Amino acid sequence: MWIYINNPIWLKLNKAKEIFWSKDENLKKKLIETERFKDLQDDSYNFRIEKWIEKILNWEKIWENDYNAVYAFELIAEEIWEELPYRQDIKFWIETDYIDEFLIKDFWINEFENWEMFFGHNTDFFIPKQKDLPFLWIVPLEELKKYNEIFFKVNIDKEQIERLIDSPDEDEEEKWYAYEHIKWIKENIEYCVENWLDMVIFAY
Repeated sequence: MWIYINNPIWLKLNKAKEIFWSKDENLKKKLIETERFKDLQDDSYNFRIEKWIEKILNWEKIWENDYNAVYAFELIAEEIWEELPYRQDIKFWIETDYIDEFLIKDFWINEFENWEMFFGHNTDFFIPKQKDLPFLWIVPLEELKKYNEIFFKVNIDKEQIERLIDSPDEDEEEKWYAYEHIKWIKENIEYCVENWLDMVIFAY
């Protein structure tokens, strides 16, 4: 089974508590009427997402490790905040390895492995750290500022990516995947830093 890192959304942590203890019945009603909620409820899994929406909006301490909590958080986040400029699915253990390889090889960036950006942050601010899929990770603004400084030396344009796409050399395919993701990651980080935003990322 592959894990895909996807669906980056911006939020402001210092504003999140205002929503997460709001007891906002109108927001709850709006969430359970969304197509995403209906799709999840129609799935064959034992989803109890409405219960978890209530818990989060009532700021109840959540001790359980439960995938419903992640889906409830996702529904709230998508309703209140917005997706970042670039939404990309990154296949973990495959494309993350390509990203690491070319960050080191072409840009001399070896301060961290790419996965640390997404997996190194405790989400207990909202729900317990999950032991199984789906996952969510929060990357605070202060961390994003550090990554922004690191990615400053990266310069990838559309023409480079197009040349890689058109290249007959099969070895260039991995570089294409890496360059496209690196460009998107950099621009999403820049967007957050310029607008004083934190980032939340989901994986399924």
